Amino acid sequence: MRILLIVISLCIQGFCLAQEILWAKQFAIGNRQTEITSFFQKPDSSFVSACLSFHLGYRTPITLTTYYGTAVVFHDKYGDTLKVVNLRTTGWYNPKITSSVFGEIFVGVSVPKDTLLNSKMRVYKLDAAGNTVWMRPFIQGYESSMIRKIRATSDGGCMILGYANSIFLPNAYRDWFLIKLSFSGEIEWSQRYSGGGTSECNNIEPMVGGNFLLSGMADQKIWSVVINQNGDNLSNHYFYSSPNPYLMYQANVIQLPENRFLASGNQWIGDNYVTYTGMYNSAKAKIWENSKLKNMNQPWASADGGFVRSEFVRHDSVYVRKYMADSTIDWSVTIGPENRCQINDLIYDGYGSAYLCGYIETGPVLNSIDQGYIIKVSNVGLPFDTTSNRSLDHSHYAEKPLAYPNPCQQVLFFKNVFRPFQLEIFDLRGIKMAGYQVRPGEGIPVWSLPKGNYAYKLLEGNKIAVGRFIKE
Repeated sequence: MRILLIVISLCIQGFCLAQEILWAKQFAIGNRQTEITSFFQKPDSSFVSACLSFHLGYRTPITLTTYYGTAVVFHDKYGDTLKVVNLRTTGWYNPKITSSVFGEIFVGVSVPKDTLLNSKMRVYKLDAAGNTVWMRPFIQGYESSMIRKIRATSDGGCMILGYANSIFLPNAYRDWFLIKLSFSGEIEWSQRYSGGGTSECNNIEPMVGGNFLLSGMADQKIWSVVINQNGDNLSNHYFYSSPNPYLMYQANVIQLPENRFLASGNQWIGDNYVTYTGMYNSAKAKIWENSKLKNMNQPWASADGGFVRSEFVRHDSVYVRKYMADSTIDWSVTIGPENRCQINDLIYDGYGSAYLCGYIETGPVLNSIDQGYIIKVSNVGLPFDTTSNRSLDHSHYAEKPLAYPNPCQQVLFFKNVFRPFQLEIFDLRGIKMAGYQVRPGEGIPVWSLPKGNYAYKLLEGNKIAVGRFIKE
C-alpha cells in the first residue's frame, strides 16, 4: 500500500497541473506490462476497462515470441481495481469494450495468435459480473483483420466495425467491414465498404433518424459513409485528399453541433507526423482546414461546438487539448513525455469532467513497466449527443434519478426528478415495452408487465438518465 500511494502521488505531479486533476490511478496486472485500451463508466460511476497484459499472455515455444493477453477489469468510481477477468485469448492493438443499457458487456479482440480456434477476431458478451455469456470467433474472410469499434444495439446484440484484407484483392488492399451480431451472437448481416486502395475504418457514430456515420481512410483520403440500420451504403463523401502520396492514419469524421462535421487524420512524412484537420458545414463545404506537425487520436465532440482530442509532438509531450469551433486552443493538459505514455480513450461524465485511460511507463527507461491508468480531469465541458443534436448535460442533477420501490409490484416512482419527463421501459432483449409522459411525483403503472428485469431511459429536457428495476 505504501508503494502504491507513492506511485499515485508521483503520477499526479507528472501528469499535468494539480488544479485540473481530481485523481489519477495506475495498476499493472502481475506487475507486468499493462495497458488500458478502452473503457466505459457504469450508471453507479464505477468503470469497466479492456486491458492488454503480458502477465496473461502467451509465449511461443520455439521463437519465444510473447503475445499480450486480454482482460476485462472492474474498477470503483475512483479508478481502484476491484476484479480482473482473464478472457484467455491473446490480444493486439486496443481491444474495444462497451456496454448496453441492460448491463451486459461486449468486448472485441483482434487476435494475433489463436492456438485453439485459429480465429482472427473474437467478440465476447459478458454479464454484469464479468461471466462469459458467449464468445464468437471469426476465422475465414477476416485475414489481417482489426476491430476498431464495437457498439451495443438495443436488441441485446452489437455491431463490430473494423478492416480486413480485401475480398477481391486480398494481397493488395484492405476493406472496411461492419458486422451485426444478434442477442445470441449469431451473424445477422455483414457489409463491406471500399473507398479505393487501402481502406482503414476508425469510427461509427449514430445519427439523427437512426442512421450511422462511418469514417476512416481510403488511401490518402479521409472518407465517410452514411449507412442505414441494415448497413446499406446511403451516401459517402471524401472530406480531404492529401497532396502527399502517403496513407492517412487515424482518419475520423465526427458530428458537431449546428450540423457541422470535423474531419482529421495523420500522415507520416519524413521524420514527423503531420495532422490534417478541417471543419465543414452541413453541405460538406469547407469552413476551415489546417495542418500541423503533430500526431493526434480520435477527437470527441463538445456541446459548445468545439472538440477535445489527445495529440503528441515528436520528442516532446502528450497532451489533451480542447479546441474551439474556430480551431483556436481553449485549454491544454500535459500528460507526460511522448515516448513514455499514451492516451487511448476519453469519456465525458456529463457533469463537466472527463476521464482518460491509456498507459504510462514507470521506473528506469531500460527497465520500465507500462502501467494502465485512469485519470479524472475537471472543467472540460459537456459532450454532444449526435442522435438529438443537443448536449448531454447531467449537471442539474444534485443526485441521479432513481426508480423506487425497486423491486416493484404495482406502481413505479422516481425521485430526484423535478420537471416533467419522458420514460421508456425495455426488456432485456432491447424491446420497448412501454412509454410514458410523466409529471414529477406521478406514479407509473407497471402491474401489467411480466415479472423480470427491465431497463429504463428517462429524458428530462435535454438530460438523459438510464437504469434498471425489477418487476415482481
